[in-house]
Amino acid sequence: MCVSAILFACFNRTIVGWYLDISKPENAAVIKMASQFLLLAGGFQVFDGLQVSGSLALRGLKDTTAAMLITLFSYWAVGCASGALFCFVFGFGGAGLWMGMTLGLATAAVLLLWRFNRQVRIS
Repeated sequence: MCVSAILFACFNRTIVGWYLDISKPENAAVIKMASQFLLLAGGFQVFDGLQVSGSLALRGLKDTTAAMLITLFSYWAVGCASGALFCFVFGFGGAGLWMGMTLGLATAAVLLLWRFNRQVRIS
Protein backbone atom coordinates (compact mmCIF):
# COMPACT_ATOMS: atom_id res chain seq x y z
CA MET A 1 0.00 0.00 0.00
CA CYS A 2 2.86 2.35 0.75
CA VAL A 3 4.33 1.74 -2.70
CA SER A 4 1.07 2.67 -4.40
CA ALA A 5 0.78 5.76 -2.16
CA ILE A 6 4.30 6.84 -3.16
CA LEU A 7 3.52 6.25 -6.84
CA PHE A 8 0.29 8.25 -6.56
CA ALA A 9 2.15 11.10 -4.87
CA CYS A 10 5.17 11.18 -7.17
CA PHE A 11 3.50 10.46 -10.50
CA ASN A 12 0.02 11.90 -10.08
CA ARG A 13 0.23 14.10 -13.19
CA THR A 14 1.68 11.24 -15.20
CA ILE A 15 -1.16 8.95 -14.16
CA VAL A 16 -3.73 11.61 -15.04
CA GLY A 17 -1.90 12.01 -18.36
CA TRP A 18 -2.77 8.41 -19.23
CA TYR A 19 -6.41 9.48 -19.38
CA LEU A 20 -6.27 13.15 -20.40
CA ASP A 21 -4.13 15.21 -22.73
CA ILE A 22 -2.20 17.32 -20.20
CA SER A 23 -0.95 19.66 -22.93
CA LYS A 24 -4.45 21.03 -23.65
CA PRO A 25 -5.30 24.12 -21.57
CA GLU A 26 -9.01 23.22 -21.43
CA ASN A 27 -8.09 20.14 -19.36
CA ALA A 28 -6.17 22.14 -16.73
CA ALA A 29 -8.96 22.25 -14.12
CA VAL A 30 -9.67 18.53 -14.41
CA ILE A 31 -5.96 17.68 -14.29
CA LYS A 32 -5.51 19.76 -11.13
CA MET A 33 -8.51 18.13 -9.43
CA ALA A 34 -7.55 14.59 -10.49
CA SER A 35 -3.98 15.13 -9.30
CA GLN A 36 -5.27 16.23 -5.89
CA PHE A 37 -7.60 13.23 -5.72
CA LEU A 38 -4.68 10.90 -6.42
CA LEU A 39 -2.77 12.38 -3.49
CA LEU A 40 -5.76 11.72 -1.24
CA ALA A 41 -6.12 8.23 -2.71
CA GLY A 42 -2.51 7.54 -1.72
CA GLY A 43 -3.29 8.23 1.93
CA PHE A 44 -6.47 6.19 1.56
CA GLN A 45 -4.38 3.22 0.30
CA VAL A 46 -2.09 3.26 3.33
CA PHE A 47 -4.89 3.36 5.90
CA ASP A 48 -6.97 0.84 3.97
CA GLY A 49 -4.10 -1.64 4.06
CA LEU A 50 -3.63 -1.12 7.79
CA GLN A 51 -7.29 -1.53 8.63
CA VAL A 52 -7.60 -4.69 6.52
CA SER A 53 -4.57 -6.13 8.33
CA GLY A 54 -6.10 -5.30 11.71
CA SER A 55 -9.47 -6.74 10.74
CA LEU A 56 -7.96 -9.98 9.44
CA ALA A 57 -5.72 -10.30 12.50
CA LEU A 58 -8.79 -10.03 14.72
CA ARG A 59 -10.56 -12.58 12.54
CA GLY A 60 -7.66 -14.93 13.23
CA LEU A 61 -8.32 -14.46 16.95
CA LYS A 62 -12.04 -15.10 16.33
CA ASP A 63 -12.82 -11.57 17.53
CA THR A 64 -15.13 -10.66 14.67
CA THR A 65 -17.83 -8.88 16.66
CA ALA A 66 -15.42 -6.23 17.89
CA ALA A 67 -14.02 -5.78 14.38
CA MET A 68 -17.54 -5.30 13.00
CA LEU A 69 -18.45 -2.72 15.65
CA ILE A 70 -15.17 -0.85 15.22
CA THR A 71 -15.54 -0.64 11.44
CA LEU A 72 -19.22 0.28 11.71
CA PHE A 73 -18.33 3.18 13.99
CA SER A 74 -15.27 4.20 11.96
CA TYR A 75 -16.91 4.15 8.53
CA TRP A 76 -20.27 5.63 9.41
CA ALA A 77 -19.81 7.81 12.49
CA VAL A 78 -16.33 9.08 11.64
CA GLY A 79 -15.94 8.61 7.86
CA CYS A 80 -19.37 9.65 6.60
CA ALA A 81 -19.89 12.37 9.18
CA SER A 82 -16.49 13.97 8.67
CA GLY A 83 -16.78 13.55 4.88
CA ALA A 84 -20.08 15.41 4.88
CA LEU A 85 -18.62 18.06 7.18
CA PHE A 86 -15.52 18.58 5.02
CA CYS A 87 -17.54 18.51 1.80
CA PHE A 88 -20.57 20.61 2.60
CA VAL A 89 -19.73 22.70 5.66
CA PHE A 90 -16.07 23.47 4.97
CA GLY A 91 -16.58 23.55 1.18
CA PHE A 92 -13.92 21.06 0.10
CA GLY A 93 -16.32 19.36 -2.31
CA GLY A 94 -15.34 15.91 -3.57
CA ALA A 95 -11.94 16.16 -1.90
CA GLY A 96 -13.72 16.57 1.42
CA LEU A 97 -15.54 13.29 0.91
CA TRP A 98 -12.21 11.55 0.24
CA MET A 99 -10.73 13.19 3.35
CA GLY A 100 -13.63 11.88 5.40
CA MET A 101 -13.29 8.36 4.01
CA THR A 102 -9.57 8.46 4.70
CA LEU A 103 -10.19 9.66 8.25
CA GLY A 104 -12.68 6.83 8.74
CA LEU A 105 -10.15 4.27 7.51
CA ALA A 106 -7.44 5.77 9.71
CA THR A 107 -9.75 5.53 12.71
CA ALA A 108 -10.57 1.92 11.87
CA ALA A 109 -6.87 1.08 11.44
CA VAL A 110 -5.90 2.56 14.80
CA LEU A 111 -8.79 0.99 16.70
CA LEU A 112 -8.49 -2.44 15.07
CA LEU A 113 -4.75 -2.64 15.64
CA TRP A 114 -5.21 -1.39 19.22
CA ARG A 115 -7.84 -4.10 19.80
CA PHE A 116 -5.56 -6.76 18.32
CA ASN A 117 -2.65 -5.66 20.52
CA ARG A 118 -4.91 -5.71 23.57
CA GLN A 119 -6.29 -9.18 22.76
CA VAL A 120 -2.82 -10.62 22.20
CA ARG A 121 -1.59 -9.26 25.55
CA ILE A 122 -4.58 -10.77 27.36
CA SER A 123 -4.11 -14.26 25.83
